[in-house]
Amino acid sequence: IRQVKFNPLVLSLTIRGLALTEPDGQVFVSWEELYVNFQLSSVVRFAWTFAEIGLKQPYGHVAVFKDGRLNFANMFDETTPPPPKPQKPGAMPRVNVWWLHIDDGAFALDDETHRLPLHTEFKPINLSLTNLTTRVGKGSVYAFAASSDTGRSFSWAGSLVVQPFQSRGHFELAGGELSKWTPVMRDYLRSEITEGRLNVRADYALAVGTNGFDATLSNGAVELGGLKVKDLNTGEIVTTLPWLSLQSLDFDLRQRNLHVSKIRIARYTKLVRIEKDGSLNLNLLLEPQAVKPASTNTTPATPSAPWNLAVDDFVLNDGAISFADLSRHSRFETTLSPIRFHLQHFTTRPDSDAAYEFSIATEAGETVAGSGTFSIAPLRSAGAVKLAGLDIKKYSPYYQDSLRGEVLGGKFDAGAEYRFAGTTNAPLVTVSNAAFALTAFQLKAADTGEKVVEIPSFSVERTEASFADRSIQVGLVKSTGGAILARQSKDGTINLMGLMNPPAATTPATNNPAPAEPPWTVRLKEIAFDGYSIKVEDQKPAKPAALSLDQLTFNVKGLSTVSNEPITVSLSARLNQAGTMTAQGTAKLAPPQADLEVDVSDLDLRPLQPYVNEQARLTITSGRFNTQGRVRYTPPGAVAPLVKFEGEMSLTNFITTDQVLFKDFVRWDALNVSGINLDLQPNQLRVQEVTWRGLQTSVIIGPDHRPNLKTI
Repeated sequence: IRQVKFNPLVLSLTIRGLALTEPDGQVFVSWEELYVNFQLSSVVRFAWTFAEIGLKQPYGHVAVFKDGRLNFANMFDETTPPPPKPQKPGAMPRVNVWWLHIDDGAFALDDETHRLPLHTEFKPINLSLTNLTTRVGKGSVYAFAASSDTGRSFSWAGSLVVQPFQSRGHFELAGGELSKWTPVMRDYLRSEITEGRLNVRADYALAVGTNGFDATLSNGAVELGGLKVKDLNTGEIVTTLPWLSLQSLDFDLRQRNLHVSKIRIARYTKLVRIEKDGSLNLNLLLEPQAVKPASTNTTPATPSAPWNLAVDDFVLNDGAISFADLSRHSRFETTLSPIRFHLQHFTTRPDSDAAYEFSIATEAGETVAGSGTFSIAPLRSAGAVKLAGLDIKKYSPYYQDSLRGEVLGGKFDAGAEYRFAGTTNAPLVTVSNAAFALTAFQLKAADTGEKVVEIPSFSVERTEASFADRSIQVGLVKSTGGAILARQSKDGTINLMGLMNPPAATTPATNNPAPAEPPWTVRLKEIAFDGYSIKVEDQKPAKPAALSLDQLTFNVKGLSTVSNEPITVSLSARLNQAGTMTAQGTAKLAPPQADLEVDVSDLDLRPLQPYVNEQARLTITSGRFNTQGRVRYTPPGAVAPLVKFEGEMSLTNFITTDQVLFKDFVRWDALNVSGINLDLQPNQLRVQEVTWRGLQTSVIIGPDHRPNLKTI
């Protein structure tokens, strides 16, 4: 202590230059001047009355060591105090302080209990409080201001009633630097706040009464700007938040209410990555926490009333997420930007629905958008979601392990309306007006580089589904203009079957199987394929065969797994650019049955030459096949034959040539067979009439003295 002065005339005490030091010589507490002016009017007022209590340039330093000890703990004896004697509650002494002030104060904090030491300072600290009194119901006015070493400031002003304790006023934090609190965050995350400023302001009211403690905030506002968070594992900035604003914030502790009128977030960005080992970079930011021992207190906690949270209007604009997946054989990357989300009238109060709307775009022009409503209690939601322009080739890293081919192009679109309701048994989920569309799809074989599948347009429309009922109803499956290349190699393999890699072998589960669930029921009103073409190549014969179907139209109506009602089927196609084929009739799925009217006209037999070469040295130089009739298929075990054909057939302008002597072998103008009745299993054939017109054949003895009947 540098100086002590006492003035008996005005009853004032001044203490200058006080300093308390720690054993290492570091100042713990100090002040430049303490001034106390006591008033003789205390006798008249029956209260300790001070005209002024002032403290100039006070300084305090608090250090928390790694073991949790405080720097001033060694100032006190470590003796166990005697148990306090029970005292009767008494009234608070009457005290009046007309002016209490602190000028140009400073405070320093060092906390070594964190992974990184925390150091912060607050200066200057100024406090002014007038007419402070402990008399019941009498209040005083105060003002407090403090600044920190990083430029942030805190101001606090209002009124204070000591007995019973009440206070109301306004506080404001400006320019709070979040990077200062990185040591606290480092206890939980391997990340660092490199930038960020926080502003907070609100009106408040505090009161302590016989019913407990009351605390309210009103007209609150929070503003966060320039936030950047760095991943200490990689040095990357993983989160940026240029601007966040909360407006008109209200809080009531007793009512357990938190209400925010507006929340605005702009240009938020996030870096998300799946590493090569499958781990998520955000999970790697978590610091492992020590396992806390289980609590031995078995007394159940008294349930408290739930908090009510309400947000009138939440807006996220121009957000962005950069996503990368390194766990795939080929790296996958995409950027979701801009991300927009709008939420209105959100609350946790029971039976209250909030409205939402969102949209997400990618660098490839893909978009996801949706809107609807949802409720927290009970959990429910209804709305619509739409996906547009999904680039299938872009997502090849996720299917290339299963697909041997290469997707050259294709866009996928989808949309649906939905309803969701959480229940105690199982959630109720329904989908309505769902539609899916695939356009400009092209698939190339990996071994030959040829396009094997082309689908200009494929869609599924008017789909309804219920997860509770396990039912799906599809209004229409439609596709136009598709092209397929099917090839059988010499070893008998088919190219389309080889486009998929076999699934990896899985170890059978040893635990008890899950109880069987009822199967899904499917109703498909119509399948309509139009304008398809199929090119078939068979390389197994010595001379490969090539067949083609185009102008293929296929239609199925009334397909259902619920009932065994007949479905209607129709099929038409052009064969080898000349002949036509049609089939129409009915069929059943369980057990499989079919009853069809078939018609084949002007089928050119010359493309079948490679198969003839396998059996004879004959060349088909001309020939047209026609047939009309009824084909029925009956499942095995029935009384009827497995396959039954009733109708007629004809083969016209048929000419074959001997490949040894190069002479006509057999030819005719027309072969007509009518009244055909053919059964398979058991086998039986009945024919009503055979007409053979213009039949010619040649029997020739060759130079080797063998007839052509043997040489062919």
